[in-house]
Amino acid sequence: MLAKFKVFSLVAFASFVLLLLPATSRADICGAAAGNLVTNCGFETGDFTGWTVNDASGNTFVAASGFDGISANSGTEYAALGAVGADGTVSQTLNTVAGQNYVLSFFLASDGALPNDFSVNFGGNLIAAGVSLPAFPMTQFSFDVTATSNSTTLTFFERNDPAYLGLDDVSVVATPEPGSLALLSFGVVGLLGWIKKTRK
Repeated sequence: MLAKFKVFSLVAFASFVLLLLPATSRADICGAAAGNLVTNCGFETGDFTGWTVNDASGNTFVAASGFDGISANSGTEYAALGAVGADGTVSQTLNTVAGQNYVLSFFLASDGALPNDFSVNFGGNLIAAGVSLPAFPMTQFSFDVTATSNSTTLTFFERNDPAYLGLDDVSVVATPEPGSLALLSFGVVGLLGWIKKTRK
């Protein structure tokens, strides 16, 4: 009888804990990226919190996965980019370190509808651009970039007159300096040597 009571109590406690835990179905992979400077990187707030949107046509918004045949890369939301007639922008100003190298990464999808165009700008520098993009699912694009000031604006320019492009899981993460890598290597070698000595 005591054993049954303990099992029941454990199940009840586990159920209670699960009720208290936040839902994880809305998790995005960019949010788990250590050191990611981008706020609301996967648009899982359901809106553009942390971002600035400029689209006179009003066709840039956060959509649920599956909208326009585009699936979010992770989580349940993505940014639907459909500015009409002229480029719209989605931007965010990041706290960077001048001279620091970063990896800029994002996932992009296209439904293939024309005309369309897309480009990304980091701190006033054009990083990549494409026109008349064919249809493709969420695909990762990564670039090495360098901040030139302590405040850097990341801007996505977009247009898709008849339909939408999809943007998701944006991240900007600092890369280790060569000196830091050397120190890390030295530390690992020293640690391995210490482990080897202690095992003798």
